[in-house]
Amino acid sequence: MGENRVFSKLRSAHLLALVLIGLALVGELLLVDGFLANQKKDGEIINVAGRQRMLSQRIVKGIAINHPEVEADISEWQARHVWLKDDLEGNPVQQDLHALDSLVYALSRAARDTAAGVEQVNLLADEFLSGMDRIVDELSAAAAGKVDRVQTLDRWLTALTLGLLLLVLLFIFPPVVRLVRRQYEHIDSERRAQEAARHTAEEAVAEKEATLQELYALYGTLDKVTLYASLSRDGTVVHLNRQFRDLLGTPAPVTGRPFAEILNRQEERQLRMAELLQQASITPWRGQWAVTLASGEQRFLELCILPTRRTGGEVNFIVLATDVTEQQKSGE
Repeated sequence: MGENRVFSKLRSAHLLALVLIGLALVGELLLVDGFLANQKKDGEIINVAGRQRMLSQRIVKGIAINHPEVEADISEWQARHVWLKDDLEGNPVQQDLHALDSLVYALSRAARDTAAGVEQVNLLADEFLSGMDRIVDELSAAAAGKVDRVQTLDRWLTALTLGLLLLVLLFIFPPVVRLVRRQYEHIDSERRAQEAARHTAEEAVAEKEATLQELYALYGTLDKVTLYASLSRDGTVVHLNRQFRDLLGTPAPVTGRPFAEILNRQEERQLRMAELLQQASITPWRGQWAVTLASGEQRFLELCILPTRRTGGEVNFIVLATDVTEQQKSGE
């Protein structure tokens, strides 16, 4: 029961560590995805800002050589300026872009005015270029700052993940290994005990079979050389060997008949034998017993009535008898 509680606590701690590691990995993934999305947007903004600088210079060159696509460049330049202000809403550089509105208006007007000289347009373009350089520098610095912050946060998340893994290795895996080792040793001990018990049982079965074989051999010998009978608890015959039947002159079958009736012809002797069987259920009885055969001849038997107890407490009887008539007559 104690090991189950320990295992439950270790499992909970392991699951908690896995959940935290999973959350750290998911957080890192979301952070990287968000950073990549911001980087894509920042890259587009920086590219547009850089193109604005290029367009301002191309407008000046187009006016100088009277290029036919100057008007298209001016329109794109103005549209991109508006796009930058809208896309950078909330960004500090938006104020700098608004500060360039008057310059964009003046440069656009001067570029479209044929009376304005190239020198005036060039001065306005240089001023715009200086302002856009500052804006691009600020955007680049902000993007670099984002990269630094993401890298720092990513390092912390990586350190957290590695720390959790280290905690798992130090405080969860060793107890789990010890618990598994104890369980394995317990199972191995039970297996060895079961093998020993099985071996003992096999030896007991082998000994039992050998004993039964000896008993069967002894029973066969007794059945041939002595007077033998086995009785049920109520005194009826289960088995009466041939020598006993021949002596008593009792024809087969005798199974189920009262032993007292087979052994005695007189009723009082039958009652006496029934009493002896009742006594023998507690204590074995041994003594001489006179038997009158069908021919009228009297024989003397040395009887031994032995109780046998079977499973459940049921008592049966074994009767061993020896014909001692000759000894009895010699004694007389």
